[in-house]
Amino acid sequence: MSVDLSVLDTVPVLASLGTDDKQALAGIVVRDHLDAGTVLFEEGQPAEEVFFLLEGAVELSVELKGRGDQTVLRLGPGEVVGWAGMMPYERIATARVTEKASVLRMEGWALGELCEKDHDVGFAVMKILATELGKRLRDVLLGMKDAAG
Repeated sequence: MSVDLSVLDTVPVLASLGTDDKQALAGIVVRDHLDAGTVLFEEGQPAEEVFFLLEGAVELSVELKGRGDQTVLRLGPGEVVGWAGMMPYERIATARVTEKASVLRMEGWALGELCEKDHDVGFAVMKILATELGKRLRDVLLGMKDAAG
């Protein structure tokens, strides 16, 4: 079930981890190859997995009353998809592959357990997630400002 450490080096946010941390992560990661149109998760489902996008593209969309399905974010290689998989949340968006993709997939509970057991990995993962969430919040706010004119 583990992946080669060199695959983890292809994800910028994971490449900075030390060898021991990468070995620990490699033990809980599965690499998947996905066709365009594949749905990783749907809005309202329990959040159970976390994905790191190696190749391809994923769009996040939400269902808006009176407007239907609206794309809110496009993600590319090196980005985290489904960060909420580590939390006891429901998905707030649907993630759909828009370009044939390769992802690293891990069960949120396994990643959380690893973070609890190895605080160095935990700190590194939380730092990655905080950075990603900060970038996303910034992108959403800038998008709202652009839309407002």
